[in-house]
Amino acid sequence: MQIQKNEIQVAKAARDALERISPDAPLEEEILHYLNGLPSRISQNGLIQAMAALKEKYSKIYSQFQHYLTPDQPELLNYLIDTLHEVRYYVFMQKRAIEFAGWLKQLANALKKKSPPDKEDKQTN
Repeated sequence: MQIQKNEIQVAKAARDALERISPDAPLEEEILHYLNGLPSRISQNGLIQAMAALKEKYSKIYSQFQHYLTPDQPELLNYLIDTLHEVRYYVFMQKRAIEFAGWLKQLANALKKKSPPDKEDKQTN
């Protein structure tokens, strides 16, 4: 059951990444919205372009991709540009990024804390 073991490892990495992104508070709605579209952005735009946009807009999330995809490299984007000229390796790295993004999305939505009820809700009950 190697597939399940890999899936669990990716889920754990995503959970830990979310803790590093926002350790003491729920994720902001804007970040949650961005995470919801991230797997398709990687698929549609390609890994390098998606990571470049992510680095510009959400550096905390970008750093988690760097930590996950290339923990021993100082800079993810430069590494991708310099080394992903072989198609098989590019597809492999893109697949890993999409899996990680998918888990970030799922866990961010699942762990989203509900806001406290409004005063009006308390008065009607």
